[in-house]
Amino acid sequence: ALMYWQSVGILCDSEAVAEAEPATPADKKAVTVGGKPDRAESARRISESPEIAQVLRHAEQVFGRTLKQTEISTFIYIMDTLSLTPPIVLMLIQYASTQERLTASYIESTAVRWVNEGLTSVREVEKEIQIAAERRSAWGIVRSAFGIDSRRPSKNEELFSYTWVIEWKFNPVMLRKAYEICVDNTGKVDMRYINKILASWNDGGITTPEQVDSIEKAHADKKKADKKDDTPSFDISLF
Repeated sequence: ALMYWQSVGILCDSEAVAEAEPATPADKKAVTVGGKPDRAESARRISESPEIAQVLRHAEQVFGRTLKQTEISTFIYIMDTLSLTPPIVLMLIQYASTQERLTASYIESTAVRWVNEGLTSVREVEKEIQIAAERRSAWGIVRSAFGIDSRRPSKNEELFSYTWVIEWKFNPVMLRKAYEICVDNTGKVDMRYINKILASWNDGGITTPEQVDSIEKAHADKKKADKKDDTPSFDISLF
């Protein structure tokens, strides 16, 4: 809690703040994975930094075991080289746990992505984690509506789900209706086809299955009427 308060500026040295000059933005190169400390350097940094030691203790609690050297090196690399603060690293560990991807490689790649995207404050990281949670929840709703087995979604499936559920506010009943129309017309589950259906409903303000049925009936009646109008105006047998 104290580290979090310090990172957001609640706890600070007033004299240091008064003397500090605003940072000048520099041309930043995208960071990449690599350059981790060895065992001896890791031990030195742990003895020097209580914050690093605390992060590693918390990581061991979440992992449920003693950390391997590669994992210790990864966390020190994230804090020393990528310059992510301990509160953000603690949030990153919890985020990886909720994603069911509690591995050093995933934690490291996520840290690199956050830095490259400029997510270096607690507030920015909180927003990113919230969006990720909404995507995960949206995919769960879509997967249940479509009857898809439990699995990790593809990137497109995750983006479509977020759009349909979070942005367009479609409920499971409407999702299932679009799914059935897609399967009836194409014989398969086509996310892009379903997206076109839902996009047209969103643009037209269609929010209930009854509205969909009414529109489909109107289209069917129009096709039937057009077919009748296609008969010749003369007596074909007489001709």
